[in-house]
Amino acid sequence: MDVCNNRNVNFNGIHIKNTNVLKRVAKEVNEYVPTEAHIVEMDYNNPKDKKAVDDLFKYWQGAEFIPMIASYTTSPTRRVYAITRQANDFENMDSSKIMGMVDYKINGNSANVSFLQADPKYLDENPRSVKGIGKSLMQGTVEHLKETHGCTEMKGFARPTEKPFYRKIFPNLVEKPSTQDDYTNMSVEL
Repeated sequence: MDVCNNRNVNFNGIHIKNTNVLKRVAKEVNEYVPTEAHIVEMDYNNPKDKKAVDDLFKYWQGAEFIPMIASYTTSPTRRVYAITRQANDFENMDSSKIMGMVDYKINGNSANVSFLQADPKYLDENPRSVKGIGKSLMQGTVEHLKETHGCTEMKGFARPTEKPFYRKIFPNLVEKPSTQDDYTNMSVEL
């Protein structure tokens, strides 16, 4: 069976959980404070969610993975999540407030990371005005997938430059060589 615990597909922008990212106090000060953010499950069958993701092409110039995340292949095994500064009305997502997205495929009890993308404006800043987008998004969605879909493992591929990010978030990360160039297969017991 392809869907963890035989769960039904949810529709509309659904608030999954509150979380925090770190916001820089001032440009000249290297100090960050927790700032509220929210994790939302997106649904490409919903025209409003689809439009919000379409609009990311305008806001996320140079985002490597947004074309793949924005592909509208729907499947009962696909889960796409956003982390946003938006505080309410998640059925009407404001794409200008989306800070990152992650795309999973569920296979049995495994959540396979297809793509993870933070808004490039945050990645390219020096110093960064916001930190912890990917960490909060990954930790929150993995916890959600474990609790609501019965997933016991997260899998994916990582490039050499991405491995430190995943190792930092998931200390129990297991790496195995991949047949794809410099990529590494990664697996994490949840």
